[in-house]
Amino acid sequence: MKKETGRTSSGISRREFIAGAAALGAAGFMGAFDAAFAAMSPTPDGVLPEVPTVIPANKGRFRILAVTDLHFHLNHAVDDRTVSDIRAMIDKFEPDIVIATGDVWHENPEGRGLEYCRYSCEQFAEMKKPWAYVWGNHDKADDYDEAHRIIRNAPHSLYRGDAADGNYRIRVAAVDGDPALWNLIILNNSRGGMRQEQLDWLKAESAAIRAEAPAPPPAFVFFHIPIPQFDDLAKSGNAKGVKREEVCHEGGSRDALGVFRDSGFIKAVFCGHDHLNDYSGMMDGVHLQYVRSTGYEGAEDILVPKGGTVIDMNLETGAFRAVTVFANGKTWSPKKFID
Repeated sequence: MKKETGRTSSGISRREFIAGAAALGAAGFMGAFDAAFAAMSPTPDGVLPEVPTVIPANKGRFRILAVTDLHFHLNHAVDDRTVSDIRAMIDKFEPDIVIATGDVWHENPEGRGLEYCRYSCEQFAEMKKPWAYVWGNHDKADDYDEAHRIIRNAPHSLYRGDAADGNYRIRVAAVDGDPALWNLIILNNSRGGMRQEQLDWLKAESAAIRAEAPAPPPAFVFFHIPIPQFDDLAKSGNAKGVKREEVCHEGGSRDALGVFRDSGFIKAVFCGHDHLNDYSGMMDGVHLQYVRSTGYEGAEDILVPKGGTVIDMNLETGAFRAVTVFANGKTWSPKKFID
């Protein structure tokens, strides 16, 4: 569960923006979450989980639209505004894939988490784009096995996290069956930030990537809760973007950045969680990037307008660029750091 210590630069707590979020038996739900995932085998019978492939629409180029912290809770006036924005960004920026980096729905009130999960999947299915899901700390349900099934089986879903605790990989390739041109790695760090279990899975997956290609293609990693070095980046003078609240890394492992670096092919990592932060920069050879918060559950857009993040990749050279985007088609590529 996310700590309630983060405050904006105006002295306003994040919870003051999100109505009703301090509810409902958090400890019990988190215990169920841990128990459900702990019972799952990372690789049943020693068989590696399926790695789906997404194919770029334009040869040599690939575009991701990343959105985060949607917090769907069947308040249709609010949820419809969020969905409308995502659809508008899809129409205007034409991504090859949409990646939702956590907190897609909001909690499990009265045991309705699975209903919220189904509703969330329906919204993405209707967008008719390949989409990937990342677990967030507010994505809760009574039956996590069923939540995995719902997300995996939703139309256009690339989710394969049911095999390995919410961790999985997606290949970007010219055609299905071809070698990867880029890898998109999803980590589930929703239960208190980055832990050793996610890093162990990533090391094993990195070995599988090297087995596929001795000179692996570039990779990105997507997770919900920022690693502690996002705070270091903000203090370094090397960040660009906007920071309006504390970095809530939830005490996650500082070892993660070294694992990303030592892979030799992970070029950038992307997270959400902190609704009022949207900044990026290099730390230890890895690009760290917040995704612009997308959901309208609170009044936060007064301070930081809602949007998404478009990531453009050159599949031939390995170059990439990430910019903040909005439903009206405008973009924002910050030149300085605003704290």
